[in-house]
Amino acid sequence: MFRTDIDINIINVHRSNDARKLLVNVKIYDNLITFINVYAPNNENARIAFFNRLKSFTTKHSCEGSKMILCGDFNCNFEKKNDKSNKRLFETINNLDFVDLWHHKYPQENGFTWCDANNCPKSRIDYIFINKDLIDSTKNIILKKIPGTHNRETRMSDHRYIKTSVVLNKLERGSGYWKLNVSHLEN
Repeated sequence: MFRTDIDINIINVHRSNDARKLLVNVKIYDNLITFINVYAPNNENARIAFFNRLKSFTTKHSCEGSKMILCGDFNCNFEKKNDKSNKRLFETINNLDFVDLWHHKYPQENGFTWCDANNCPKSRIDYIFINKDLIDSTKNIILKKIPGTHNRETRMSDHRYIKTSVVLNKLERGSGYWKLNVSHLEN
């Protein structure tokens, strides 16, 4: 969710033919940002092909010099050693110079996002990957239950959501201290 008091200009939007990738180039203040959201296939072979196309799709449609945030449901758990799509995703992430934000911030925590039929978190298949130069701009990353979806009566999703905040407009503070001329308050 974007704050409404931010100066955002959408440059362009690109959707993949399979409707599993959405890329949006925006300008926020003076920063070019490329947001990529994905929904990878469940089938391992289809995921491998999907990850093979992900780098070229991202490279082709992102603005030159933009900072990138790649997130979504990758249907891929790095802990599953026998899943061949893990290797392809890892290569793609490294080639695009991305960092797994959850793992970077919380290396000792599992960060499970997918829940079983009893709504118990079981694996991590949803990720936020960012350029290395955005690491210092991220303030937090959290996992939460989607309201109203993790009880037996209603189940709209078997995922928890993952959320982060990125601060792009850091104000430089000069030396000294700020002082208000109170005579201005009378005007």
